[in-house]
Amino acid sequence: MDIGKRIRQVREEKGMTLNQLANRSKITQPFLFSVEAGKKNISLKNIEKICTALGISLAQFFSDPSEQNGLSPNQQWLINYAKQLTDDEASFVISVIEYILKNREK
Repeated sequence: MDIGKRIRQVREEKGMTLNQLANRSKITQPFLFSVEAGKKNISLKNIEKICTALGISLAQFFSDPSEQNGLSPNQQWLINYAKQLTDDEASFVISVIEYILKNREK
């Protein structure tokens, strides 16, 4: 696995700029740029910081994206962030999704 490419892939899927990732992970932007470009290696400790900043687990980072239960990046994003919702917020999101699906069938 190309770690730098994987970091860039997940960062872009999350709609995050390199600068935002640097700020959230407390890793310098020039270093992250070099890692994404394949010019520098990165420690597991820093990969953990990046995963935390991206809102994913190490297991998700190292898993093959094509094997994530057949879910698209947007579906994975929904699942990851749904875990952070309160019950009331989740109920509201469910009602919105049900509305979309109901009206899509027409």
